[in-house]
Amino acid sequence: MKAYHEHLRAQDFDCLFFNAWRDDASDKVFFDTILTDALDEKPAGSLENAVERLVAHYSSDDAFHLVIFLNNIESNCIARSLDLLVELVTCKKISLVATIDKIYGAFAFDQCQRSQLNFISIETATFMPYVHETKSGHSIWAKSAGKIGVASLQHVYDSLTANGQGVLKIIIKDQIAKIKEKKDGPSFKELYKLCRKSFLVNSEAALKAQLVELKDHQLIGESTQEIRIQLQTSQLEEFLRTNNK
Repeated sequence: MKAYHEHLRAQDFDCLFFNAWRDDASDKVFFDTILTDALDEKPAGSLENAVERLVAHYSSDDAFHLVIFLNNIESNCIARSLDLLVELVTCKKISLVATIDKIYGAFAFDQCQRSQLNFISIETATFMPYVHETKSGHSIWAKSAGKIGVASLQHVYDSLTANGQGVLKIIIKDQIAKIKEKKDGPSFKELYKLCRKSFLVNSEAALKAQLVELKDHQLIGESTQEIRIQLQTSQLEEFLRTNNK
């Protein structure tokens, strides 16, 4: 996507590149960035006002064509304002190029939104490590610890579905309990029983699908005998306190 962005810029297209996975990203920052960078206007007082001004401009035949590049369109900061985004990118002078990082990212859109966006979907997995997303090399613990490790865990947690967040919390809670009891685990079988009891999954296949994303972010290893987050107990407890247990 970056290569295509640079290609269009070299041809003097108006382009805007926005990373929705950043800690400081928000829907207001996104729309205000278009106002300030593309239109050279002051930020709007509200999201609705920002979109209203943008739609009015890019519905005009005289407007330059704008190509928006959006990394992680399914992120929380964008997902909560998808209707406004759809309203904007359906303007005739705006095109959207976006990435979806999560396995279940496509479910962020309802049927009406998918129809209006009319995406051409291309699977382009790079299989590269999540260096920028986790801010610490190949995993959340590889080159850093302490607050950075917890912040990286929080970033991945925020990107998960509600059920995925529930599964991650159960892993952490049971891991803390097992460590205090000086036991191994949780194993996949133990985790499945806990998640099924909490109505987070209804089959082993569903749990495996939830764990795939945690493995992709290298939060957990490949072993099914012991599924653990490689952070200290104090860090995991801090994470649970932050997320209301």
